[in-house]
Amino acid sequence: MYHFSRAISIVGLMGLIVSPLLAAPPTEVELQVINFTERHKVEFQMEPSQRVPGSLLTAKVEFEEGQHRIEISYNHMQPAVVFGGDITCYVLWAINREGTIENLGEFWVRPEKRKDKMKYSTGLRNFALMVTAEPYYLVRQPSEMIITYNGGSRDPRAPSTPLTFREFGSMPRHDLETLATARYESKAPLDILQAERVYEIAGRLGARQYAEEIYQQADIRLQQAKQMSKSSRSKKGTQEFARKSVAASNDAIQISLRRQEAAELEEAINKQLAEMAQMKKRAAAAEADARRTREEANRAEAAVRSSRADLERMQRDKAVIETEKAALESAMANLRRETQRLQSEKSALTREKGVLEGRLHNALSRVADTRESARGFILNLPDILFDIGKASLKPEARERIAKLAGILLIMQEQNLQVEGHTDSTGTYEYNLSLSEDRARSVLNFMAQHGVQRERMRSTGYGFNRPISDNTTAEGRRSNRRVEIILSEDELAATARR
Repeated sequence: MYHFSRAISIVGLMGLIVSPLLAAPPTEVELQVINFTERHKVEFQMEPSQRVPGSLLTAKVEFEEGQHRIEISYNHMQPAVVFGGDITCYVLWAINREGTIENLGEFWVRPEKRKDKMKYSTGLRNFALMVTAEPYYLVRQPSEMIITYNGGSRDPRAPSTPLTFREFGSMPRHDLETLATARYESKAPLDILQAERVYEIAGRLGARQYAEEIYQQADIRLQQAKQMSKSSRSKKGTQEFARKSVAASNDAIQISLRRQEAAELEEAINKQLAEMAQMKKRAAAAEADARRTREEANRAEAAVRSSRADLERMQRDKAVIETEKAALESAMANLRRETQRLQSEKSALTREKGVLEGRLHNALSRVADTRESARGFILNLPDILFDIGKASLKPEARERIAKLAGILLIMQEQNLQVEGHTDSTGTYEYNLSLSEDRARSVLNFMAQHGVQRERMRSTGYGFNRPISDNTTAEGRRSNRRVEIILSEDELAATARR
């Protein structure tokens, strides 16, 4: 059990990660969105909330070559874990005037440093900065646990405009509302405490089921950090293993949440398809009833024609026949309306499927360069995936492809053609073999992350299909790539083979 000043103990991580504020209105905050200009550095103060009174934070922002370079300095800050509960870290957010939210990364505060600074970057042209306390640093939406946000700009070259922001996630479970008098005084290393909390949170979010391999890596790194700490070895080594455990737990959380979302989405789609099948079945039954009704009407009309010789009986039955005819026409009109309604529902489901596919394509575009072609939807992974002359994926490449695999798990109807390409450096046989090995590495890694092998094929083309001039370094860099082609038609062809 770890303890902080004022005898505040950290409660066990049990139950849900978040808990709503009792009888409290939805949180909103008045932010100041600053419009930055090219090659002009702007410095401004961050406004600390009552949760961290006495803390001093300063931001420096410079816009250069399409990117904002952000430096945040702090003084007199306590680590996020002091809040207790499920809080493990601070996260820095950038929010523009259109409401776009970008997670810039973890805002790391160490208890042994009274002051420090961290650097970030963003492609947003105008934005406000805000720091929140979170259960893990890969959250997609800021929580209501607001720590600080920037005030207005006094620089005439960087004017600010107010923005009322309400798009918060739930309030994380926590023990303290403010760190006014609380301090981190535990003998346990902060890195290990944070790693333990995030690891437990990942377990509660289903990482054992949905991201078993990465979750096991988080446990291994955590145990290594604890062992190194107990044996009084390098403090830097303890921190390194603990941070690797935190990173693995965060990845496991992301994969678990995405796979659960994918499962829920698949279930919803299957439910809609089942409902549509029932509608088609009812429409077919209605059409059969209408056909039988028409046949009965035809027989009735034939009976009328055959009975014309008997004028007296025709006159006696005329009123009855007219009534039946009116009822038949009414039933047919109702049937037409029902058929039109079912067709409208079918069209709505088709549009909804198109919207879902569009969202998935947008999600893929955030991870890799994409384009439409006659062959299908193409994902372009540049040569940064591999070291020169190697076919083993780099760690950053594994993270990117793991994200792709998580999205592709949803797109079950799509077939994947993984194609490797090289520049013209080296022999034809060497480049052909290297391109095949790289394509196979990407295929195998996606298979390890749940994408069915029967949906995938890999091949290499060496330098046979360049997209740029191989006489320049930039052209060769463009030609060294792995492309993934998504196509329903190829899936059908593969199934026939």
